[in-house]
Amino acid sequence: MRLILMISVPLFAGLAHASNNTITIGTVQTLDTSFYIHTFGPTLLNLRSKHPDLIFKTREFKDYDSMVLAAENNELDFFMTSAGMAAYLERIEKARAIATRTHPRATIPRESVGAAFISRSDRNDIRTLADLKGKKIAAYSDEGFDWYLALNELVRLYSDIKEIEKHTVFTNHEFPDVIARVANGDVDIGILSACEVEDLLKNESFSSKDFKVIGPRKSASLKCLHSTDLYPGIVVGAFAHTDPNKAKLLASSLLSMPPSRDAYSWGIANNYQDIESLFRKLKIKPFYNPTLESVWDEYKNFVYAAIVLIILFIIHYLRTEQLVRIRTEQLRTEIQKKVQLQKEASAVRDKLNRAERSGIISQLSSIVAHEVNQPLEAIINYSACLSKYVENNYREDKTASEISNRVAGSAARVAAIIDHVRSYAKKKAKKLSCPSLRR
Repeated sequence: MRLILMISVPLFAGLAHASNNTITIGTVQTLDTSFYIHTFGPTLLNLRSKHPDLIFKTREFKDYDSMVLAAENNELDFFMTSAGMAAYLERIEKARAIATRTHPRATIPRESVGAAFISRSDRNDIRTLADLKGKKIAAYSDEGFDWYLALNELVRLYSDIKEIEKHTVFTNHEFPDVIARVANGDVDIGILSACEVEDLLKNESFSSKDFKVIGPRKSASLKCLHSTDLYPGIVVGAFAHTDPNKAKLLASSLLSMPPSRDAYSWGIANNYQDIESLFRKLKIKPFYNPTLESVWDEYKNFVYAAIVLIILFIIHYLRTEQLVRIRTEQLRTEIQKKVQLQKEASAVRDKLNRAERSGIISQLSSIVAHEVNQPLEAIINYSACLSKYVENNYREDKTASEISNRVAGSAARVAAIIDHVRSYAKKKAKKLSCPSLRR
């Protein structure tokens, strides 16, 4: 179908006789054949059959940047792409969605697309979305909208998107595909589009006994197994420079178009705020522009936490400084007390030493006085006898009388000194007298 459409475009383009009769629709090349089979091909065939007077020309671009460049050069009238790309074009090209594809199992267009995490049914270690952290993942493409939806769930487990990509293998819709890699154990988790599980079960290429969906969610708007939030599906939109008459014509044609053979239909879902919020969260430009306001909104909690930590650090620092000062003052006081005690102890030791020396001297003095006193008393007695003898026999000899008196006086003087030493040794209290100051 894709090949027929691409070949038929130049043939019909050669028959165009005026640009007003030509409607150019751009899309981005994808290896997902279901897009061409269920949406692109049936829609183009219906439009051509309904408006045989118009030339519907299609252009397929290898990437989004190429289509944006063609839109800037006014080479496109409309685009048919995912809701994520539609929101992107709406932001940078002021494009507007005119119709949104509704999945056969969806009740409203704005909740037609989701993603499902699958694993082998024998993996008992994988039961909830929280178990996905650290597991190896397989996905179709890093530019697919289902990958962004799955990434939105994974960022809740990882702090860094690059860390998630390290654990992810992208098959680019080639074999071995996501199902085969999960079945062979090459990866732990596979990412499929919502309702793809039911399609695989219907085609008997997927067995519920072999695989299971992780974290399935219930939704009244989509009767399919899915593990993520729901968003709009394929979108047809008009650029800002598109002829309003053409936009009105295409919009009415799509909305009045009967469901396709696979029950796909076109509806209206012009609210893409959820998609913009999703892309801002995933930091995808141009939805994520790191302005001062956006950076503040994103990191204000970390700033508040940092401020709290700084305040706590300052409080801790001041408290520590206060405790250090108090402790230093206590140590200084203790040191002063210790020095004073050491001085007092030294004075006591000196006093004790003096007392000990004084006791020894007193003891020696007492011993000496006692020992000397006996011979001294003998000397005194002998000197008295000598004086008496001289007085009786040699009264006329003045020299002998004087010598005997001096001997007696010296002996009495020595006796007085010994009494003084004895008084010091016995520590007798001194008798103090108050002399008269009168003359």
